[in-house]
Amino acid sequence: MRILAYLLASSLLVVLTGNSFAQGKPPRSAIPEVSSELLQLYNRIGKDRKYEAKILDQVSLRTEFCFSCHGKTGNSERFYIPRLAGQNEGYLLEQLYKFSVSKRYHYVMVPLASSFEGTDIAGLARFFSKQKNIPRAQYLKKDELNLTLAKSGKELFQEKCAQCHGKGGKGNQRYARLAGQHPSYIESQLLVFRSRGKARPSTPMQNVSRNLTDHQILALANYAASL
Repeated sequence: MRILAYLLASSLLVVLTGNSFAQGKPPRSAIPEVSSELLQLYNRIGKDRKYEAKILDQVSLRTEFCFSCHGKTGNSERFYIPRLAGQNEGYLLEQLYKFSVSKRYHYVMVPLASSFEGTDIAGLARFFSKQKNIPRAQYLKKDELNLTLAKSGKELFQEKCAQCHGKGGKGNQRYARLAGQHPSYIESQLLVFRSRGKARPSTPMQNVSRNLTDHQILALANYAASL
């Protein structure tokens, strides 16, 4: 009977998860893939406000340094540098961790993140996730959206992207917020995924993007950014 109950429970879980994906909603159990020590820090910061304030104070100089590339409060105005403001905390935590252990490559971020302590990674992820994502109209200059492309990318986005990033492109703690990101940056990352290069190895995005055409990538990037 116990085995039967387990099988029934497992089947129900699969059905519920399947329904969530079919509706374009990310799975709920989205835990960042980081070291156990870093995950403990992440959880503690989320529960202990005094500890959170302490860690944010410790990383204040780090955040000032980040502003030089990612813009004040993480609202980058450079179309080739991602906006961090309002990005999902767990996602930021995982990406900074990957840079720190060379599981994701970037010529600036790997040397920089390799010097980070766990508290730096957790604090930076917390700080930028709490910043307000400034509306596109206030920051878009050279990187204007192509609304025609954006419109053509809607259906493809729902088919290829919504099950993890959500219908509104806001993702969750494992998957990036795409809404309001620079379209050129989204395009550049999709091209990296499609090329299966060393910059972002071992990611499901390689399979998602492998058959996308250049035009489809542009359409997806513009639609996601427009959300």
